[in-house]
Amino acid sequence: MSQPPASSSPKAFDEQFRGYAWDYFELHSDHRLGAFHFYILLCSALIGGFAITAKEGQIQPWSSVFGLLLVFFSFVFWKMDNRTDQLVRVAENAIKFLDAQHGLPDEGELPHPLCLFAREQAESDALPGSFVLTGHFTYAQCFRWVFGMFSLVGIAIAVVALRLWT
Repeated sequence: MSQPPASSSPKAFDEQFRGYAWDYFELHSDHRLGAFHFYILLCSALIGGFAITAKEGQIQPWSSVFGLLLVFFSFVFWKMDNRTDQLVRVAENAIKFLDAQHGLPDEGELPHPLCLFAREQAESDALPGSFVLTGHFTYAQCFRWVFGMFSLVGIAIAVVALRLWT
């Protein structure tokens, strides 16, 4: 690993690494939301396709493909979201590390307000997480609920299409 030039200041390195970590965070968090939006559009189109075939009263066994594709895309996008979530956490940890280098004092049990990622994590960890209506949900948990619900809809579409055919 190469050594930094002697003329570089610690502040310049902090700014450089912080910018790098933030850009990495921004890239992957934007990708995550963009992929989720595309997933919602794709699922809506598949459900719409099934609805058009069902509206005309001509549900054929091939209509089950709409449901099977919903299940398949839900699985693929869930796996992709898991990977993107890991990449976002890498950037969050880098920024937490850089924040910790400044030795900012904690405020009671919470990290300093300028340590945004550490403070947000501490505040989120303090929230109840076990109740569906009152608990704290992360993006990953919310996305999993949506992936699961679209998968169930896909299974229902496939079953309906195959049962009405026979």
